[in-house]
Amino acid sequence: MFLKLLNTLKKLIYDATLKERSPHKLALSCSMGTFIAFNPLLGMHTVITLFFSWLFRLNLAVTFAISNLINNPFTMIPIYATDNVFGDWFLNVMFSIDAKAYNPSYLNWLNQIISSSHLPGVSLFGFFVGGHLLGICFSVILYPILLVFFKKLNKTLSSLQA
Repeated sequence: MFLKLLNTLKKLIYDATLKERSPHKLALSCSMGTFIAFNPLLGMHTVITLFFSWLFRLNLAVTFAISNLINNPFTMIPIYATDNVFGDWFLNVMFSIDAKAYNPSYLNWLNQIISSSHLPGVSLFGFFVGGHLLGICFSVILYPILLVFFKKLNKTLSSLQA
């Protein structure tokens, strides 16, 4: 099953590279898909994908595929938990802000339940800050790596076709 998924992903990458000849556009589409995957706006990923693809002239299929490959029902809880923990940590270390103090009142009952299990509480402000910062960091780090990868892949595929 894992090999079948890996082969499907490999075929998707080759097909996208053959159809989209610009390594820059492919790398940018993948990076934006990564940013969208970490975006904390629940339920808005498809709308953001459509808007970013139009605004930045991205490859819609690649951006949508990467966004959904990273953020799907199996990875959503770990990604959002990481967003929350990172945002809380960042705000506390960098600005000495206790983000939980700025929570809306409806999150207090959830934090009371969570605190009994010795887990870090939920912070809406930390969640938004962490989601955006992680998305920006991962997409900026990923872009040059993917640019080199797609340039080499494009060169290899061009030599195979010739």
